Amino acid sequence: MRIHGVVAPPPTPLDRDGIELDLAAIPRVVEYLAAGGVHGVFVNGTTGEGSLLTVDERERTAEAFAAAARGRLAMIVHVGDASTSVAVRLARHASSVGADGVAVVAPFYFEHDQEALERHVRAVAEATALPTFLYDIPARTTNSFGLELTRRLYRDGIVVGSKDSSGNLPRMLDMLDLGGFQLLTGADYLALTTLQAGASGLVTGPGCVFPEPFVRLWDSFESGDLAEAARWQRAVLMTTRVLAFGGDLPLLKAALGLVAGGLGGPRMPHAETPPERLRTVVGQLADIAESFGLREASERFAGHR
Repeated sequence: MRIHGVVAPPPTPLDRDGIELDLAAIPRVVEYLAAGGVHGVFVNGTTGEGSLLTVDERERTAEAFAAAARGRLAMIVHVGDASTSVAVRLARHASSVGADGVAVVAPFYFEHDQEALERHVRAVAEATALPTFLYDIPARTTNSFGLELTRRLYRDGIVVGSKDSSGNLPRMLDMLDLGGFQLLTGADYLALTTLQAGASGLVTGPGCVFPEPFVRLWDSFESGDLAEAARWQRAVLMTTRVLAFGGDLPLLKAALGLVAGGLGGPRMPHAETPPERLRTVVGQLADIAESFGLREASERFAGHR
């Protein structure tokens, strides 16, 4: 299965104190994202606070998203972990719940050479028949999949592509020299540039909150209207700036919670977003939506100023 288009990495719903999972909220999240036109979800990733969840919580979250998304949205489950054995377990579990693909981040905390990263990825990929994506986000992991390693894993049929959040455009362009390589860019400001170069789609945290500009960008690009796509790229850039380039997870979670029926608090050590900041951000999103003619979205956000 080729995963393409706009993929949203949803926050994981928790209770008010950010302690217990709130699995009952997941169908609401999926409904909101599907109504916004996204094509898939990326579960238990950075925006989903995956590294702060226990293995059991990650499995239960994947099960709930799979049940809610089945037949509506493609689903990639992030199974990466600092431990290879945990990542292998999560990959097997993702297969059992009907995911469409798995993603594996470079194991973090300890510094690893490329040989160690290769052993890790091969072990995970061999644990599942699902398409396996690398997930490269070196700012969070210390370790990064080198270009030669990426090419070797792809040529050997171990991975089908990469969700790349490095922001390193030359490196991404080098990946796209590999015919059929599925690049999902995690840098919103490079969305149109990478699509024009051959990327399969984008994974966007801000797009969880305000999916319409990202979906309009994709649709315009797919239809061949590059001028319209460029217009929506400007909307995407404005949106991602307001939402702190996707890096403020409590803000993303709180903003999405306002319009999707509540997602609870962030997990410690994250702290809740101050209400006054949240109102400012939502008001700015309403203004962006209005300025680009997205009246329904503008009203949706304006109701929570």
